[in-house]
Amino acid sequence: MAAGHSVDPVRRQEACEVLMGRIAGRFARVEPRRRVRDLVPGLLSDLPRKNCWGVTEWPGEAGPDDMQHLLGRARWDADAVRDAVHEYVDDVREYVLEHLRDEDAVLVVDETGDVKEGTHTVGVQRQYTGTAGRIGTRRSPSTSSMHANADALAAKVPRRASQKLAAGAGTKGHRFYDSAVIDLAEPRPGSHQLLIRRNRTTRELAYYRCFSPTPVPPATLVRVTGSRWQLEESWVRSRQTGSRTRARQPIVGDMVSLPSTEPTVFHAALREQFETFLDEHRSALHDSLNGLTDEQARLSLVTSKTTLLGLVKHATFVEKVWFDEAVTCRSRAEIGIPETPDESFDLDDNDTIASVQRAHQRACAASRRATAELTLDDLVLGNRRGPLPLRWVYLHVLRELAQHCGHADILREQVLGGKRDG
Repeated sequence: MAAGHSVDPVRRQEACEVLMGRIAGRFARVEPRRRVRDLVPGLLSDLPRKNCWGVTEWPGEAGPDDMQHLLGRARWDADAVRDAVHEYVDDVREYVLEHLRDEDAVLVVDETGDVKEGTHTVGVQRQYTGTAGRIGTRRSPSTSSMHANADALAAKVPRRASQKLAAGAGTKGHRFYDSAVIDLAEPRPGSHQLLIRRNRTTRELAYYRCFSPTPVPPATLVRVTGSRWQLEESWVRSRQTGSRTRARQPIVGDMVSLPSTEPTVFHAALREQFETFLDEHRSALHDSLNGLTDEQARLSLVTSKTTLLGLVKHATFVEKVWFDEAVTCRSRAEIGIPETPDESFDLDDNDTIASVQRAHQRACAASRRATAELTLDDLVLGNRRGPLPLRWVYLHVLRELAQHCGHADILREQVLGGKRDG
């Protein structure tokens, strides 16, 4: 799912046609067959909300009545459709195993949860949300009893049973947690265990229900759970790509503005709003180089040494100053960045659009990892101004990125218009 945005639309349509060919015979009348043909692509589309109104309007229908009739009143054999889909899914599974099989692959199943602000909605509590990449307040009513059971088990584990184990490398070095494993009684074969992981700074607990054909040591379980970061980064990237696809409005040539206009963002938690705006501005700077040649990206069009390529290189410097130096307290020499902002605009002979964009993407991903377990009120201690709360850092970086997006817009207009000063 995290890589869904990279699927070729033509191939996806072909897959939908294959699926329809398998299930069409389960519908006696042509009308429900046509409705299902519209329903499936609509469910796979990038619509922000998947309901009868949205799915119906997506192919150009006037209203949801026909789709509601299909789902609520029309007569068709749901069991037969399900069986046909299962056969198709089995074929897809075999294809995936054949082409993507990896002995070190990890399946991550993450429950759905809505990030919420406040504590008054039914089922809201602080818990880890994989799609947000952090611990926060979210609604997930079905998990309350499961968390209660896990909490009860964790309370019985003596402190001496915990081990300090690494979940993999992060921006601050190895990510260590206090971890304990409980064997679960299961009638099914294999090893069933509950991994309890405690953050050594915040003391917050995370629970993982683990299965393996044969028993594995706790260190292996902890390492495997740490690999979920790769999936979460992919999810964030796919969500940003989908958001950009829906929200883009052209302003200059093929340059675009990226406002956070999705209804889900209007009422999202403050942190999610911050990070949505940050990521949109990051993406806008990255995309300002798209469609240009390296020569165009290096054009000097103002009296300062600001160029489009240098501007994105400077944005990489900004990410590392505020989310590496400030968070990890490492020096700029250790990080490998210039001492001053002015130097960060300098271009080397080896700097290209591809290399600068790649470095910027990596820096943005590292920034997200560095702040994933921080709250907006947590202090970052490594900036030269002194201790600063994360919310201030977010606002400051957003302001700086917004200014640079404006600079990039003007420079790109000049480049594409063939205008040079002097």
